Amino acid sequence: MMTEPVSFADIQSWAQKEVVRPGLTVSGGEIELLLMAAAGFDKATLIARQRDPCPGQVVEVFSGYIARRIQREPVFRIVGKREFHGLELELNEATLEPRDDTECLVEAVLQQISNRQDTVRILDLGTGTGAVALALLTELSNAVCVAVDVEQHALQAALSNARRCNLRTRFETLHSNWFDGVEGIFDIIVSNPPYISSSEIQELGEEVRLFDPQIALDGGDDGLNAYRVILAEARNHLATGGFLGLEIGHDQKASVGRLARMSGWNEISSFTDLAGLDRALILR
Repeated sequence: MMTEPVSFADIQSWAQKEVVRPGLTVSGGEIELLLMAAAGFDKATLIARQRDPCPGQVVEVFSGYIARRIQREPVFRIVGKREFHGLELELNEATLEPRDDTECLVEAVLQQISNRQDTVRILDLGTGTGAVALALLTELSNAVCVAVDVEQHALQAALSNARRCNLRTRFETLHSNWFDGVEGIFDIIVSNPPYISSSEIQELGEEVRLFDPQIALDGGDDGLNAYRVILAEARNHLATGGFLGLEIGHDQKASVGRLARMSGWNEISSFTDLAGLDRALILR
C-alpha cells in the first residue's frame, strides 16, 4: 500500500507493477475500473484528474481492491456490479456473474418475436442477478416476467436490479427449486442453468471456481441434470405457440438436443456466440 502523497496516475502505475504475479493477468482496464470505483469517478473524470493528488481514503480503498484482485477475486465481484445488455446489475455471493456469452440467449429469444409490443409472459428459471429476464423486459415493452431461483439472496439481488432498471412493476420473483412452486402458463421460458460436469469444477480458473456460486455451475455428473428437469417439465407451463430458450455449454448442442427430442421437443434451433461457439437453443 502506498502511504506518501501520490497522484491518480502514480497510484495506477503502482498497481500495474503490484499485480504482476505468476498465473495472474490483470489488464490496465481492470485497474482503471477499480480506481474509478474507489474514487467514485467516471472515466472522463479519472482522465481529467490524472495529475491531481489522490486522497488518502481513496488510496486505502484502492489498495484493498488490488489486494483482493491479487487473490484472484474478479474485478466485477470487487466493485459489486457488472454491465449486461446495457444494464448495470448488482452482484452478490449467491449470483453468477453475468457473462457476455449469455447475450446470445437474449438475442436468440428476441429473434423469435415478430412484434416486440406483444403482451407476453416470461418465466426465467435460475434467474440469479435477473440478467436475462431484465434484458428481455427492456426490449419487450409489454412483457412481464416471473423470475425463479432456489437462493433467496439471489432473488434479493434480482429485485434490486429490477428497481435499478426501472422494471420492478413487470418483474416478479419466486423462491422455488426449478418448477416446484411455479404456477400458470407462459409464452416464453428461459434458463441459463448450471451445465458444467461435477468432475470439471476443480479444473476451472480460480476466478470462477473460488468466487462463482457452485450451485450455479455444477450440472451433475454429465452436466445435464438441470436440462433433464427443465425439458421434462417445461411443457406443462408453456402456452400453445410458445418456446423454450436455453443457454448451453459450447460442446453440449448434441447432448441437450438429444435429451430434448427424447422429451418430445420437435423443433430445435441453435445459435452461436461471438466466438462462433454453440451457446443457445430454442425449442418448441
